[in-house]
Amino acid sequence: MMNPHHLIKMANAIGDFFSSMPDREQAARDAASHIKRFWEKRMQQSFFDYIKEHGDEELKPIMKHALTFMNEELGAYHG
Repeated sequence: MMNPHHLIKMANAIGDFFSSMPDREQAARDAASHIKRFWEKRMQQSFFDYIKEHGDEELKPIMKHALTFMNEELGAYHG
């Protein structure tokens, strides 16, 4: 399993990048899409497994919102 704390840090950095967008909804969608497109499946699975087990408290608000879209697009998170 990949280091989940590193994945959380990476996800939050992605969220920081997209949070500069004026449309918060689109920013969360784009952050979710970025993870889907650029993270390999093992990274995604480790990230979602950690979130399922420990919750999303370590995620920044934009990434918490992005989980909604990850659920729709990836079927991976069922928080």
